[in-house]
Amino acid sequence: MKKLIYIAIALASLTMASCTKNRDEVRVYGESAAEKAIALGAMEGTWKRVSPEGEGTAAGTVTFAACTVDSIIAKAGADNVAMIHAVCAEFSLDNTGVVNVMHAGDDIIFSNNKTVEVEKGGFGAPIYGRIQNAYGASPKIIVDFKIEQRDGRKLKTFEYSFH
Repeated sequence: MKKLIYIAIALASLTMASCTKNRDEVRVYGESAAEKAIALGAMEGTWKRVSPEGEGTAAGTVTFAACTVDSIIAKAGADNVAMIHAVCAEFSLDNTGVVNVMHAGDDIIFSNNKTVEVEKGGFGAPIYGRIQNAYGASPKIIVDFKIEQRDGRKLKTFEYSFH
């Protein structure tokens, strides 16, 4: 019985000794993630398009803008919502849609997993991406999505990535 008491005391003292105050700092951002993404303006880069016939690359842009869509998403979290505009003339890509925008350390992540047709004001596909080093000197954007587009008379599925 004495040994059990000693073991209990030893375990209790170890438990108390291992507890320390949480010294993690809470990061406070001066602006919302959407405001920061919008402030970065048009980001130029290279679009990569993959199709069953092969792949190609072309120059293009990705731009964030204030949300102008009168939707439930925009009303619920205007500070965390922005419009994304993806353009690549060579691939006939000119899509705009609403994305949720969040902080992730020095990065900003954005996504929208809803598939709303372009004709109805949506992007036309689920879209995911990240602005790396958004608060640094040279931010870099990565965007990925898969979308159906007309290629001549046929409707084909293309995978797009932007770097």
